[in-house]
Amino acid sequence: MRTTQVKAAWEYVIANYFQGVLTPDVQLQVEVRNDNGKQFSSDEIREFFKENYLMQVFTHPYTPEENGHIESFHKTLGKAIKNDQFATLSDAEKRLDAFYDSYNNQRPHTATKVPPSKFWALYEAGKVEVIISEKERKSNYRLKVAYQEISKLPNIKKYENWVIRA
Repeated sequence: MRTTQVKAAWEYVIANYFQGVLTPDVQLQVEVRNDNGKQFSSDEIREFFKENYLMQVFTHPYTPEENGHIESFHKTLGKAIKNDQFATLSDAEKRLDAFYDSYNNQRPHTATKVPPSKFWALYEAGKVEVIISEKERKSNYRLKVAYQEISKLPNIKKYENWVIRA
């Protein structure tokens, strides 16, 4: 990605999901973890994150375990498309769209047992309890609704099919 693409993606996220939430007086901290690529370490991006109250954290070189969730995503994506062959870029884009749909809307997340799109809808509806461990410096999540009741909730599909394109 280029610096302009990073900025465009984050402008979309801020406008659609963090508007009015990221302010100096709100205790919500959004950590943007990235590698040391020049698109992330540019003065333009550093200033942009600072202006928007996003905490930028750089991983150490040659430490993929610091980005475990990203490494896991790439492994999952690699497994999904390893036997695919594409005649055109359009074919590859269609396959990736299908992968993202499955990854975000059908695949249950290992920790929450629900797809990410449903998790965020549940979170927004107040159906997720956030348990913060100060000692371990991490958050855990517990659903406040039975799994069989999730599909009956209003707006449960709110985040399905949203895609960020830069």
